[in-house]
Amino acid sequence: MSTGVTSDPNDAIASEEPEDTRDERNEVRRLEQRQSRRFTVNRRRTNDQQRQQVHRAFISDSFLRLAFQYEPDIEYYAHSKVVIGAMDKECPHCHALKFKNEPAGMCCASGKVQLPEIETPPEPLNGLLIGTDPDSNVFLKSILRFNSCFQMTSFGATEIVRNTNANGQQFNSTFKIRGQVYHKMGSLLPMPNEPHKFLQIYFMGGEDSGSALANRVNARCNYNNLDSLYARRIVSELDAL
Repeated sequence: MSTGVTSDPNDAIASEEPEDTRDERNEVRRLEQRQSRRFTVNRRRTNDQQRQQVHRAFISDSFLRLAFQYEPDIEYYAHSKVVIGAMDKECPHCHALKFKNEPAGMCCASGKVQLPEIETPPEPLNGLLIGTDPDSNVFLKSILRFNSCFQMTSFGATEIVRNTNANGQQFNSTFKIRGQVYHKMGSLLPMPNEPHKFLQIYFMGGEDSGSALANRVNARCNYNNLDSLYARRIVSELDAL
């Protein structure tokens, strides 16, 4: 007849185990637990020492190799060497804005250097730059292309380094070159069956001044992919300056 009570086989094995073997096994277990506690304590002590070392280095004057001992719970951004404040200190001589710890004569040598006032650009360039011209958005959005319309030389280098992403597409996060930098001027007149470009555009003529201007505008816009009527109007007005 079953009483509903089951016995654990391990208990039977433990009861049959000799006492010296059981004591040895318990001693091994105690040693393992002691070593585990010692390892945990040593690791915690080492981490605390490293954190204190980083904190002492942070509050000191030297930041040497501090990035290699970064601790996320330290507020690096609040250090006095990191917080430089606002650029709201005005020079009494040239009225330049500076940070509070910048030297007094760094901007104009305490009034010894006096630069002439920057002249206001002529119209329509000034209106295009400050936004009062109705086509200012078109100009500012493609200002590099408009600038290229009036360049006289072409920039070149021995080798222009281009980056390639994982998809095989080329991109330039920064403009990198190798070798020598030079500017290609070319001849005053284009080669046969070649369009005018760069300095050659300045020597384009026509039947009269109006047609010469139209030829120059077409050459500048076509070479720089400026196709809209607004862009052509801007180039025409800038060319006439």
